Amino acid sequence: MADGSGQAIGGIPRLAGLPASYLEKQLGYFASGVRANVFMKEFAAALTPEQRANVAAYYASLPAPAYDSSIAPAPALVSQGEALYKKGKPAQRVMACAGCHGPTGAGLGKMFPALAGQSQAYMIEQLSIWHTGAKRDPDSALMLMEAKSLTPDEIRALAAYIHTLGFAAAKPQ
Repeated sequence: MADGSGQAIGGIPRLAGLPASYLEKQLGYFASGVRANVFMKEFAAALTPEQRANVAAYYASLPAPAYDSSIAPAPALVSQGEALYKKGKPAQRVMACAGCHGPTGAGLGKMFPALAGQSQAYMIEQLSIWHTGAKRDPDSALMLMEAKSLTPDEIRALAAYIHTLGFAAAKPQ
């Protein structure tokens, strides 16, 4: 989507407002085939490195989309996800997501992207990939360790909470 809002139903992530350095790196991974995605590989491989940098800068310059309450997750699921996001699972040595992605999901540095407002479908897909032990890209080793200890229900709960991050005023109570 040209506005960078993504497409929740298709599991297409929000790109608007993500750091240009992160987006450019991911486009490079897609172009080289390091990160697998049939559609993105074709698109990214057709771009020069300069064009990938320009595309990344464009999406980084866009404002994050507004909260879509029509796809609001169930409050109980959000609450369960919030606990996992903020506290992790200490008994299983799963770190809190907030430690790397920030308390508001805004991301920290070039390695840890913003998660706030990503669709549930996209987050479930990504966490499930790591849960199976599949390496998404060279930077995902940490996520492999964290996601493998999550249950499918915990993955759904985390995805629900992450979707509401950044939208405190609209978040279900």
